[in-house]
Amino acid sequence: MIVWFNCELGVAGDMVLGALVDAGADADHVAATIAALDIDGYELSFQPVRRASLQATWANVVVADHGDRDGDGHHSHPHRPLRTILELLDGADRLAAPVRDRAVAVFRELGRAEGAVHGIDPYDVELHEVGAVDAIVDVVGVCAALDSLGVDTVHASAIGVGHGIASTAHGTIPHPAPAVARMLADRRVPVRPVETSLETATPTGVALMVTLAASFGAAPTMTVTATGMGAGTADPSDRPNVVGVLVGHGAAATAAGDRLAHQIETNVDDVTGEVLADTITALLDAGALDAWVTPIVMKKGRPAHTVSVLA
Repeated sequence: MIVWFNCELGVAGDMVLGALVDAGADADHVAATIAALDIDGYELSFQPVRRASLQATWANVVVADHGDRDGDGHHSHPHRPLRTILELLDGADRLAAPVRDRAVAVFRELGRAEGAVHGIDPYDVELHEVGAVDAIVDVVGVCAALDSLGVDTVHASAIGVGHGIASTAHGTIPHPAPAVARMLADRRVPVRPVETSLETATPTGVALMVTLAASFGAAPTMTVTATGMGAGTADPSDRPNVVGVLVGHGAAATAAGDRLAHQIETNVDDVTGEVLADTITALLDAGALDAWVTPIVMKKGRPAHTVSVLA
């Protein structure tokens, strides 16, 4: 199976997860896979919502805020280093290998980009505890959903990015966020502008796409068997805040079991009929679907032959 994500209006982890569940991924399988990590303090639900005029599924992750108040009455939130997230995933024996491998790769990419823009070791990148749990649920949930659907190959559109500035834990930063821009640039991902000052492409969403997608651009030739729409948290009035997904079979796989064939040809002259006959026999013995010879006339009126093989 293959999938193609439409990220033209942006991408976030919860949107990707919602789109896959909307397309038929087993929500119970997703929830059980995340639960196998034994992380506490979160609730995951899949809710039907509308974004602008479109019906979609929202993967709503609610994380308990365990921050303590400091002497000035402000909340002090714990952080979770990336290395502890990777250790959690590596030690999760109950995770299926494809799910674990994909999730680890996504977090390594996220750490690589965050480490590069902040000038620190990727393994020392720290995520706010609430954001870390949210990211774990999103990333592992997406990988479990892909596993549920039997997806081998992921493709994606260009990624929509907003503009302007935003306040974050790292201070005021521009859109797209530096880590997002780094991933997009390093992986040569095509982008398109979205006329909004809101964050449209989150680090987690972009890390999922640049890690899992084999290509970016228009949808590949495929037989679509299911579609889905995943909603983001925000509901702007000027556009549907969604990620779409197409699920199906690639061009070479059909219900009838047909496969893609290639025709190869070459023109030869000054070759005897015996050699041509032996060539056809050798091609068929090697597994060609068919092979044949066509008489032709080359330049200066010389007789020749085209040798064709279908394989």
